[in-house]
Amino acid sequence: FQEKWEFQWEPLIGLLIAVISYLGVEAREHFALSPQNPAPAPEDVELFRRLGELFPPSTIAFYRDHDFIHACNNDYAQKMFRYSDGWTTANFEFIDEELQAQHKKLKEKADVFANALAKYTTTNEHGHCTVAPTGHSGGPLPDWAEKEAILLNESATAFFDEHQTFFRLARRKLSHVAGPNN
Repeated sequence: FQEKWEFQWEPLIGLLIAVISYLGVEAREHFALSPQNPAPAPEDVELFRRLGELFPPSTIAFYRDHDFIHACNNDYAQKMFRYSDGWTTANFEFIDEELQAQHKKLKEKADVFANALAKYTTTNEHGHCTVAPTGHSGGPLPDWAEKEAILLNESATAFFDEHQTFFRLARRKLSHVAGPNN
């Protein structure tokens, strides 16, 4: 008893449809699309705005450019103290984890700078922040004051650099916000 074998298309097509369906479901679950740019938390937007108001471009440029061997307006030190001492609670944490991690680095640099300002400067008779000893009437500063100015310059530069890194990230993440131009 010999029958002629004939190719059957229907079972093959059924099997291919089943395999393609299975792979499609698995691929969809594996490569589930998440939003490319989820809307930022309003709290993050507000915190970024407040930080930009505390440190406008002119203040950030001052920290970058000023040589602390010279006296400066006390307002620049007060802004740093306000940030270092005041932004310490959960109210000042970003919800976005990447922003918060970078903000933490910025805050650490700010704390170092604020501590250096508190440790190495005093307010002179004109209300300016200075490394010069009280009663210094001009002329060369003592060596220790020059060394303290160098430490201040280094911590100001470190804060500036970290600020720039943070603001670039925040702008990218909060791109719809017309934030300060830092």
